[in-house]
Amino acid sequence: MVISARHWLRNDGHKYVLLAAWLGLNGVVFWRTYSKYKSEPEFFYLREMLGKGLCISRGTADVLNLNCAFVLLPMCRTLLTSLRRSRKVARRRVRKYIDQAKQIHVVCAILVCLAAVIHTGAHIVNVVNSSQHYNKDFPEINIASCQNENPTKVLFCSVAGTTGFLMIIILCAIFTSSTRAVRTASYEVFWYIHHLFIVFYILLLFHASSGVLKMQRNVQVHIPGCLMLNKSEIMTYAENTYQMNIAPVTCESPPIFHRIHQETWMWVIFPLIFYFLERIVRFLRSRYQEATIENVIRHPCEVIEIRFTKNHFPGQPGQYIMLNIPSISTMQWHPFTLTTQPNAEVTSYSIHIRVLGDWTIQLQELFDATTETTQEIQKHEKTRKFPKMYIDGPFGSPSQDIFEFGVSVCIAGGVGVTPFAAALNKLRYNTDDTKKLRRIYFIWICRDIACFQWFSDLIVELHTKLWESNKPDFFNVELYSTQENMNEENIVPYSEYPFHRITVGRPRWKAVFKEIAKFHQRSEVGVFVCGPRSLSRSVHKRCNQRNKYNTRFVYHKESFC
Repeated sequence: MVISARHWLRNDGHKYVLLAAWLGLNGVVFWRTYSKYKSEPEFFYLREMLGKGLCISRGTADVLNLNCAFVLLPMCRTLLTSLRRSRKVARRRVRKYIDQAKQIHVVCAILVCLAAVIHTGAHIVNVVNSSQHYNKDFPEINIASCQNENPTKVLFCSVAGTTGFLMIIILCAIFTSSTRAVRTASYEVFWYIHHLFIVFYILLLFHASSGVLKMQRNVQVHIPGCLMLNKSEIMTYAENTYQMNIAPVTCESPPIFHRIHQETWMWVIFPLIFYFLERIVRFLRSRYQEATIENVIRHPCEVIEIRFTKNHFPGQPGQYIMLNIPSISTMQWHPFTLTTQPNAEVTSYSIHIRVLGDWTIQLQELFDATTETTQEIQKHEKTRKFPKMYIDGPFGSPSQDIFEFGVSVCIAGGVGVTPFAAALNKLRYNTDDTKKLRRIYFIWICRDIACFQWFSDLIVELHTKLWESNKPDFFNVELYSTQENMNEENIVPYSEYPFHRITVGRPRWKAVFKEIAKFHQRSEVGVFVCGPRSLSRSVHKRCNQRNKYNTRFVYHKESFC
């Protein structure tokens, strides 16, 4: 596979530019603070006692402040959706940066963890040095209370040490619960532990305000270190610190120390206020009017479809919502893509939920008392009682750009079909707003052939409509089943699809992309993927591959924030 540098830059360059810029900014912040504590005279006595551990601890402290300030902003979904909606601000390339919000959040979180570990290690060195190099001349500057004091006592018997230790524990818990293994096995553990960030920020503010480190504030009348220097050295030191015009230079005035000005609150206060204001707005918006469940349908392969209505809810194809069922948990909100929106024939929205994990299993059990098979629903629709449901959103996603290309390729794995089902529903009921789109390729891969029934009516009706509208090439469907022991007898019962549209096995991506590139030479093709990581990885590599037809594949991956 030959990777094209031009294609790689188009699909991945923006990520690495953003990463490099952010790492560069962190490097500048660290070095600026490190140099300040290494050279400025205000920190002379403190530096003599603590050594380079002082410079490293303060440099990493500012890196922590920077990333703690920005780690919350990518989670402001309302802000990101507003930017996506504003076409004057968010052009297609800019929207690709907006779609990296989750990755930006992860990068900031990793830098917080790394900076915290280095900061903690540097402070441990500082405590040891403070105990060993206790300054008897100026006791007020010491961290330890006496010579050779036990460093453990210094660490855990102070506000700074205690809060720092608790913050490290919280970071370890958040980091481990954020791994894919934990999120897959128990999303609830991830959800609740992640909200310990509130405690973390409170501890951070107390930790920064403890005032353990002190600086000299009267360097103009007391040259730092003058007690250790002779007269000629004092003059040399004065020249280096630009204090030659100050006279007389004497050590008669003792140094005066005060707490180092803490800037943590200045870094984090505005992002915290902005984030919590957004959460309040989202809470009030979700509670302003309760969503009404109209129907719940059980589909094959453990999938539940919820049809609901909500006034003044501007959901669009490709967007997703956050769903809360108070009967299960008042705190948990889970993201799901809208698969249907109201139109001339349908009056409700719908979402499809795969039963996988603790919360979805409880949801299924909750609906078991009121959910029948598709045929029985019509008989008991008027007498069914559904639990309360709150909706937050809608929020933007990469799938909204499907109609921004002349040719789009939608590749779904299993229940990852939901973002594209919304786009297909829009094509089925309204093609006036999709004039730019000339052709759409729909590739759906499922393990169980029964899963194709989720949207069988939608695909067949859309295919039939386009044929009747004299657009036979507009909608290209390819269905793949990876179910074992598949043969023609297994496929025949699914008469909704022509047999030739269901292929046994996995797509041969090289052939698929070669055919698309050949039919759309020198064109820009949008590729949208939603499914397992292995699927998105394979498609991503093909989008970056060089082709002789000069077709440009623009890669998009669906990823909920």
